[in-house]
Amino acid sequence: MKKIGLIIALLLAASAATTQAAPTPPPQAKGVLKTAAGESIGNVLFTQGMDGTVFVSVSAKGLPQGEHGLSVREKGACTPDFNAAGAAVPTDLPALNVTGSNVSLNATTKTVAVSGGSGANLLDADGSAVVITANKDENAKAACAVLEAVPVPAPAAEAANATQASVTIKNAVGDDVGTGTFTQNSDGTVRVQVSVRGLPAGDHGIHVHQFGQCAPTFGAAGEHHNPTNSHHGPNNPAPPKPHSGDLPNLTVAADGSGTLDTTSTVFTLSASDTTILDSDGSALVIHANPDDLASDPSGNSGARIACGVIQASAAAAPTAVPATAVPATAVPGTAAPATAAPATAAPAVTPTQPAGGVPGQLPNTGAPRPDWLLWSLLAFAALTAGLFTRRAVRR
Repeated sequence: MKKIGLIIALLLAASAATTQAAPTPPPQAKGVLKTAAGESIGNVLFTQGMDGTVFVSVSAKGLPQGEHGLSVREKGACTPDFNAAGAAVPTDLPALNVTGSNVSLNATTKTVAVSGGSGANLLDADGSAVVITANKDENAKAACAVLEAVPVPAPAAEAANATQASVTIKNAVGDDVGTGTFTQNSDGTVRVQVSVRGLPAGDHGIHVHQFGQCAPTFGAAGEHHNPTNSHHGPNNPAPPKPHSGDLPNLTVAADGSGTLDTTSTVFTLSASDTTILDSDGSALVIHANPDDLASDPSGNSGARIACGVIQASAAAAPTAVPATAVPATAVPGTAAPATAAPATAAPAVTPTQPAGGVPGQLPNTGAPRPDWLLWSLLAFAALTAGLFTRRAVRR
């Protein structure tokens, strides 16, 4: 009987091992840059990588041209005036070099930390702020942002049975430059169709970003959708990879038009750990340069030139993907843009797995999944239990 009890315990332990914990996104802190008059002019985001490196993303508009100081301050306050933020924390952040109406900066540092790490903690009891000083003059503070922790989002209510979503894409001056649709198939994959116009010719990085915001600057969209805390790009040498928001490059022809038709296996519309319809939303962002699909944090894809907030559409039955799907023919760079489908319309063509899709695994939702090794152990344990029982009966 003791042996049978031990076998039962092993069965229970093996069964429990088939349930995986939900992934944890990287620690982040964000803030909105505001002028002394309270106008929102930009965004700042700190994302801590697995090795403690912090990726810093800053975007702003309306600053005077010149080289401006960028500093982290010791207190999380910007009122009654920017002096409330206190003294600057020693960092190695570069200056903001403003040459036009908009400026963006991407940098890395280990002089600060979002959670743990060896740098100054941005989210300690006193909090922290980011201050921009005009022409590096401490007495000419141009903007200030109080940093706050980015909470781990949960699936939004509309994600419960979502199978479709859509997006209207705008450029930095607010002009419509494209549309996109997301359709979840019966196997859990998501077909992504994007059509753009009026963009610079060439290849452009395009990704799903973590926040459903595009204002006051496109920096409000945050970093790539990455709830699994993975590295960027399917060709990144370091596992795990890729980001859940990674997509193939978008090719734009000489006339400014372009299309992308691909299928993603690394995010869902329906409720899961990797849904893009979570409580803080998601956005689709197009970058100025091609994505190298291999380097953190965003494949050297450059400035953000277009953005759109992804919205859940009316539910429709998911489209089945044939088991023997043949890759679709790649869209030539000079192809005319496809007519954008209405947000609630189902795709006219049964989707296949198009060329250029991002490889990956279907998202883990924390639910039990079969593991053939464990099931083999279970079967062996059950057989052994049967033999012990038979011997006990014979005795």
